[in-house]
Amino acid sequence: MKNLHALALGILTAATAFAAPGDILWTNQFDFAGNRDQALAITGAGKNLYAAGRTRNAAGNDDWRVAAYDAATGTLLWTNQFDFAAGRDEALSVATAGKIVAAAGRVRNGNNDDWYVETYDTATGTILWSDRADLTNGNDRANCLAAAGNILVAGGHVRNAAGNDDGFVRAYDATTGTPLWTDQFDAAADNDDVSAVTILGKKAIAVGHVTNGAGDRDWTVRAYDLLTGQLAWSNQFDRVAGDDSALAVTGRGRALYVAGYTVNAGGNEDFTVRAYDISTGNLLWEDQYDFAADDDRAVALAVRGRTLTAVGRVANLAGDTDYYVRTLDAGTGNFLWDDRA
Repeated sequence: MKNLHALALGILTAATAFAAPGDILWTNQFDFAGNRDQALAITGAGKNLYAAGRTRNAAGNDDWRVAAYDAATGTLLWTNQFDFAAGRDEALSVATAGKIVAAAGRVRNGNNDDWYVETYDTATGTILWSDRADLTNGNDRANCLAAAGNILVAGGHVRNAAGNDDGFVRAYDATTGTPLWTDQFDAAADNDDVSAVTILGKKAIAVGHVTNGAGDRDWTVRAYDLLTGQLAWSNQFDRVAGDDSALAVTGRGRALYVAGYTVNAGGNEDFTVRAYDISTGNLLWEDQYDFAADDDRAVALAVRGRTLTAVGRVANLAGDTDYYVRTLDAGTGNFLWDDRA
């Protein structure tokens, strides 16, 4: 046993010593049949990674593509690629629920884009169920997905009978694909959209924008009862009669964090993060940052320990955009550090 233990320890030590922090372990790059291949979302579960996006086919249009990889080696385990009706199809988000991986996006039906959600067996890639929605023969799209337990929640927009886009959130039984509830909202008979969704405890959260009566976009956050879809609270605000939008959401405990952009009095977009009490919707704190009096946006969030990090872009004095990382105290919103490149 001592020799076996020493051998195992030696193998482990050699393996861990082989790769230094930051070393590339593996890559997967391919050009299927053209110049429009792009991975748009990724998630992991167990020993696998799942990537979703689009790839150009031989006919010259974009195919929906979902691929599974062994996370340790990069070995391609399975792919699902299809062309719905000889048009542009793409998977925009991916999430896992138990032994199911789900992707959401849009497929072209020949005339317009349809909302589309499809699920697969994580091990084999076998299609389990799909949901396609075309409400009024207009362009519909599922932008985002979240999963918890046996529930999937997708968000995006659908075209209504009046010809404008409504925000759209739909929850599914992950095993059967049965819709549990749907919320379609139209704030002021103009274009609304859901950019990101998450599930926190017994609530589903959707964030994005709605268009107000004056014709500009308002930042919006909507909290639902996860099982029934009943709206628990919502937050819609317009900073200074400009276009504001929430683009990312995460949370921990009683705190909900939302990031995006809001327009300041000078008319440009500011990098914005807001924290809410998830039970009541009360605003806990806000961080609004303007680097050089030009358009800045936060597009993703991560919470770790007592810190909250937002990433995105800021416009520099030369007029182009810079990579930007901004870290805040998760409890107070106090600025801790940033990095710009």
